[in-house]
Amino acid sequence: MKHVIQSLIGFSLYFINGSMPIAQESLPPIELLTNPSPIFSELQDDGRMSGYSVEYARSLFNLAGYQPTVSPLPFSRLIEQMNKSKLAVATGIVRTPEREDDFFWIAPMTANVIGIFSVVDDSQKNPKIDGLDKLKSVGVLSGDYRADILRNHRVKDIVEFNSWKQAVDAVLKGRISSIFFSELGISTTCKLAEFNCVSLKKIYTHDIQFSYMAMLKTDTNREHAIKLANASERFKRTNTFDQLVEQWLPKLQQLEADVTMTEGIITFGEINNNQLFANNIWVLTHLEPPFSQYDEHGKPSGYAVELVQGILTEAGMQQQILVAPWQRILVESKMKSDVLVFALARTQDREDSFHWISPITQNAYSIFGRKSSHQNTSIDNIAQLPPQSVITVLAGDFREQIIIDAGHIAVATPTWQVAVQKVLTGEADYLFLSDGGVNIICQTIEESCSDLTRVFQFQLATSYLAVSKQGTSQKLIEKLKSSAVIFKQTIQYQSMVKRWLMEFKQRNMSNMHEHDGIIKLWAQSEDK
Repeated sequence: MKHVIQSLIGFSLYFINGSMPIAQESLPPIELLTNPSPIFSELQDDGRMSGYSVEYARSLFNLAGYQPTVSPLPFSRLIEQMNKSKLAVATGIVRTPEREDDFFWIAPMTANVIGIFSVVDDSQKNPKIDGLDKLKSVGVLSGDYRADILRNHRVKDIVEFNSWKQAVDAVLKGRISSIFFSELGISTTCKLAEFNCVSLKKIYTHDIQFSYMAMLKTDTNREHAIKLANASERFKRTNTFDQLVEQWLPKLQQLEADVTMTEGIITFGEINNNQLFANNIWVLTHLEPPFSQYDEHGKPSGYAVELVQGILTEAGMQQQILVAPWQRILVESKMKSDVLVFALARTQDREDSFHWISPITQNAYSIFGRKSSHQNTSIDNIAQLPPQSVITVLAGDFREQIIIDAGHIAVATPTWQVAVQKVLTGEADYLFLSDGGVNIICQTIEESCSDLTRVFQFQLATSYLAVSKQGTSQKLIEKLKSSAVIFKQTIQYQSMVKRWLMEFKQRNMSNMHEHDGIIKLWAQSEDK
């Protein structure tokens, strides 16, 4: 590449005290709705609900600061209860196109190959079918999403049962010709009910379906869904999650051999990684405190991180945010599809390389000099600076090339602190930094910056959440854009902005304000 590009804010990695502490808050009680099923949600002898899904949810809620009450319900009633409850989360909600906009999809839990199963004997040479429309009569659980799939494919004879045990028994006894289920479901039901299911074979593979922990999509639920979705990524990297898998996965494998754990998702049946992560996205950021930084646990945090997490939750996407150098970020986004990047300065040379989803911050790039030595007040661009001016800049920053192209001498420094100090001590003539950057850096050095003044403003620049253009679908782009607009109109967004601006002010970073969904790195009263 011609040069290594830094982000617009240019704060580097130097902000006092690390992470932003968030005040403890009293969280409301939350109801966990679960459909009883073997291994995943079972009633114990002491009357307590347990199982993989229930314990997963309990641990996740505890990490996020919630104390849940568990309510086991038949699936049809569970869906009804979600619409009635003020604050409820359910496990085992299969994510379908019809449901996409109805729920906050908090955490994927299982991936399952579903299909049509029928009684097949050795005399049948080719029992497979090539579509759901070829079915005669088919059984399914009452209220299950597969009933809607069958109706959408205009299957005429659909028989809905109160339990999968009833449905399997009906197909084994010839009352219905087939059942719309999964390999694990068949295996588990047959073993627990002590059915002889040797003749029950899959005659049609329909799809891979993902079940989620989900929450009804309402304004009231949004704040809690974001907390839980963020906690879900942390939870999958804890010892508690590993212990949960060690406890329950072997029990599932006793019922069905082809059960594995992949990236925190239990997979049933033959599913390769390309299928499992076909729509997976990468989310990359560069450390730019206080907007993107590590917290005390070594996890990405900061205003920009919280904003992107909110947008992703609104879009129904859960993905770990990774920290990387800008060089790697730019290479990854050039080579791969579905790479989300933030906070990326929107510049002319990048315009056609990314889809620009939503603005995050806006800053002013300026040339600074010493009041005591800067006499010419008519300078308004870099070409008007004295020939061969010595200008400091962070090593590798895109502004280094701008200085060189203008015929001046670029002094590349390892930190912005060193760049500022060289100007203050007279070792360099000018500094090429952002207005917000000067405000921050001057708080971290011993020298007084009272002699430092802005000579002229080079340009205003805006940082964005952006997506790589190579192979990224228009559907993903539009979903992210609409989710960003929706999230920035919510009470949760306004609360987040207010909290961070207050935090910035407490850290003597008062020269910031928010307007039209963008944090402006200057005081609202200043004319920029």
